Amino acid sequence: MMIRSAVADDLPAVHGLLAEAGLVLGGLAELGDGLIVAEHDGRVVGAVGVERHGPDALLRSLVVAPPVRGTGLGDALTAAAVEHAKRATLDAIWLLTETAGPFFAARGFVRVDRAGAPTAIAASHEFSKACPASAAFMRRALA
Repeated sequence: MMIRSAVADDLPAVHGLLAEAGLVLGGLAELGDGLIVAEHDGRVVGAVGVERHGPDALLRSLVVAPPVRGTGLGDALTAAAVEHAKRATLDAIWLLTETAGPFFAARGFVRVDRAGAPTAIAASHEFSKACPASAAFMRRALA
């Protein structure tokens, strides 16, 4: 399994994975090198996005294809996203999730009150429109 920055040709496969998982599709092309994919046998089998907002980032759309779930790929993609944010010398990485709170808590993310969101994160499409208010809001410090 190879984890790498996505290229334009990867977008249809990532969209397919996200649609199948019921996750947010919009804005992936704008992530640039912040879109990270996992490739196995020439096929994209996982992805995660790192959307920069000033000194912070929003971890978006972690998805793993059903046949490779349970192999540690979600862990590897999350670690790649955190490392990407650290290399960009960001302060923290944030996320919203309806179902994966325990997964992210086990990887150093802490649930926080949405009212404390940085202005740029709160203004993001995912925070302000795409994810419901019931979604857990989580943060991992990077510094």
